[in-house]
Amino acid sequence: MSTSPPIDRTTDRDDLSAGHVTVLLHESVAALNLRPGGTYVDATFGGGGHARLILEHQPTIGRLLAFDADLAATTRARDLAAAVPDGNRLMLVHANFRDLQPVLRNLGCKQVDGILFDLGVSSYQFDEGERGFSFRFDAPLDMRFDQSAGLTAAEIVNTHDQRELANLIWMYGEERQSRQIAAAIVAREGGFVDDPDDPGGATNHGVTIGTMRGLGLDLDGTGRVDAAD
Repeated sequence: MSTSPPIDRTTDRDDLSAGHVTVLLHESVAALNLRPGGTYVDATFGGGGHARLILEHQPTIGRLLAFDADLAATTRARDLAAAVPDGNRLMLVHANFRDLQPVLRNLGCKQVDGILFDLGVSSYQFDEGERGFSFRFDAPLDMRFDQSAGLTAAEIVNTHDQRELANLIWMYGEERQSRQIAAAIVAREGGFVDDPDDPGGATNHGVTIGTMRGLGLDLDGTGRVDAAD
């Protein structure tokens, strides 16, 4: 079995965003055992750290299909394509990796040589207050990975009933006090509003981690849970 040559470890930082460090950058790319002319998938493009190293690898790969549900990744992908040799080998797909198989099929890609998943919330979402993922910012509860689709967390807490909220917080947030939290949400006079300047608004301050996680994981609006009954 062929093996990839040693990978240059001179930098771990992602030049597309100052201070961003890609976790297990070299180890992950080395495990792909990149082949000359091969087709690879970066299922979670993020800041492009893994993608950059894959595209800079010698001998060069043939094509890299990068998935990301975040529209902001489009700009980072464009910058990366301009910064690496033969940047047209990079194709950003605005889609969630859960749709990887049908998307690849629609692109006529019948086989790939490797797929990389870097699972978890990106630091980009935490560092941008307006995204609503972090406790550090008094910001509206958006919490969508794809800001072009789905409900915001503020819309969920304003429109879902107590049972639905309790189910979401219990199943996705693993919050033991899901019923009490849901009851407090629906009992709030006038509901929540998506206004960070309103002390009583639907912001990410004063919300438990489990509640935020539960709301964030239902932003596709499925609500397919029935655990807190």
